[in-house]
Parts: sequence; structure tokens; C-alpha cells
Amino acid sequence: MDSYARMIIKQGAGVPTIPASADHRNGDWIATDIYTGEFYLDTDTGLTYTRNDTDGITLSDGSPTYKRFKAKISQSGTSAPTIAYTAINTLGITPTMGYSSVGNYTVTATGLFTLNKTYTTINQQLDNQFVIFPVDVNTVNIVSATNAYPAVSTNGLLYLTDIDIIIFD
Repeated sequence: MDSYARMIIKQGAGVPTIPASADHRNGDWIATDIYTGEFYLDTDTGLTYTRNDTDGITLSDGSPTYKRFKAKISQSGTSAPTIAYTAINTLGITPTMGYSSVGNYTVTATGLFTLNKTYTTINQQLDNQFVIFPVDVNTVNIVSATNAYPAVSTNGLLYLTDIDIIIFD
């Protein structure tokens, strides 16, 4: 007997979610919900996900899921850095940039930063040198960065500077 089957992949904008109910027929699910054994395509990023009973939601290649914010920021004077443009944002909110003191900045995303699961880089090319600003994930709310280029913290060094925040689930 010949058998033909078609796989349907759910698609939506944003990362998939686990539904509130295990019954997919009761109507309380949302567009991003996936049930065990289903595949999901995030139309924002092109990433595909699946769900199983052991690991929950994972990327289709088995790697862990994560949230990410990648943008270019600039700063001048004593003002907080501003986001020039955002390349990727799957955090669900836009982080708030802050100014602490000369050459010291904060990024706030209330409740999202997870100790030992948040990876952040802020870097830029200055005077033909690749500079990575030290970053500290000191609370679940704030990531702080200090520029000390060439040796002393200075305002105004951030111009279209890359910021990349990855939070693993």
C-alpha cells in the first residue's frame, strides 16, 4: 500500500511557547504554542524548533534555545547610549540603556538576565584596534559595561558600537 504524508510546520513571529493546556482541541492555545512532536518556524529569524517530552522546546538541531538582542548603540556627552538600529530582538522587550558615570553604562531588561546563562559583548573598532568592553551581569535586571580605552574611562567612545546579549533558557 502506498502512503503519502505531509508534514505541517506551524509558523509565527517570535519564539514558540508551551501551551497552557495539554488539550489542543479546547481553543485556549495561542499562535506560538507547539505541542509534543510539532515543528515551528519563527518567521522573524528563520529558526525552526521542535518540542519533546524530555527537553521541552529546542531548536530543530537539538541545540538549546535562547533569547537574543543584537544592535548598534551610540553615546555622547553624559547621555545614556541610544540604540541606532536593532538587528535581532527576541527578548520580547527592548532593553533600556543607562549612563552611570564617565565611561560606565548599564543595560536593563527587567527579569530577563539570568546569572550564569547570560552572555553579553559590547565591542567596536577604535584606532584600528578591536576593543571589547568588560561586561558584568550583576543582577537579573542590569548588565553593566565600562570602557577604559586607551586606559581611562571616557565618554563618547560608543559610536555604532555592537551590543550582543544572549540569554540561554
